[in-house]
Amino acid sequence: MAELARCFSVEKAALTGRTDRAERRGLARRAPAPGDRRATQVTLTDAGHQAAVAFHAEVTAELSCLIAPLTSDGREHFRSAMAEIITECRASSLRGEC
Repeated sequence: MAELARCFSVEKAALTGRTDRAERRGLARRAPAPGDRRATQVTLTDAGHQAAVAFHAEVTAELSCLIAPLTSDGREHFRSAMAEIITECRASSLRGEC
């Protein structure tokens, strides 16, 4: 939970509340983390995975519409910039900064 809170840049208590709601909606489940009695592992249920896939598809479709007016070079520049942002965000997360 602490790792998720850090990745989402929210307080652990706020993430706990969001996880409670996701569990009530059948989107996620908590289980003890293997090898660490103090830690909790949060995983998506099948319904949660389906919701995530649907969200991804919706965002992808919207983004495709937004970048459609760009030239081929413009789309490539956008893709490259986004890849750089994602890479830096992942690196920041590994350093505990995200």
